[in-house]
Amino acid sequence: MSVRESTLDCLRPGGLALTEQGLKLCAFPNKATLADIGCGNGSTVRYLQTLGYVAYGLDLVAEPPLLQGDATHLPFTTHSLDGLFYECSFSKMFPPDIVLAEAKRVLKPEGKLLMSDFYARGVSADFQGLLGRVEREEEIQHRLQQAGFQLIHWQDASHDVLQTFGQLIFNHGCIENILGANRTQLKQAKSGYFLSVWEVSP
Repeated sequence: MSVRESTLDCLRPGGLALTEQGLKLCAFPNKATLADIGCGNGSTVRYLQTLGYVAYGLDLVAEPPLLQGDATHLPFTTHSLDGLFYECSFSKMFPPDIVLAEAKRVLKPEGKLLMSDFYARGVSADFQGLLGRVEREEEIQHRLQQAGFQLIHWQDASHDVLQTFGQLIFNHGCIENILGANRTQLKQAKSGYFLSVWEVSP
């Protein structure tokens, strides 16, 4: 599968190009065992498999070969995975601290966590639609550090957000219904998008 796969198959800011960038930062060994949590239709899982990784996908609603399950109870043994992916999904997972505790449990020592998601460049907020929990950079970083992860890389990746929102409006209509927020709330949050890579702390 190419990183140029259709926007409709991988509808999140940056798509698989951002996944590819994160993979380079993670530098996983050959045939590493990886899992995409909140995998949606499995586009990232299929892409990882084409690169030779052993890759699993888990979502609340999934059909085989994807796994159906919850991020607070991952179906993997302790210290069994080289890497976890949360692409535009962590902000919709509750409670976040338990999700991160599970992530640390299943990752091997020095395992990597790749996270890309929306964040607030203005005021933090909780939305009911696509955006979910939108926190400031320092809040997100503090949350992961408290969970036992150390930051390897953080970057703003907001340049693709408007294109993604435009496609969503084209597909589904009213932006307020899609995002679960009105325009005033959106302006206050000043939502951006980030890519980050974390490692299990020693």
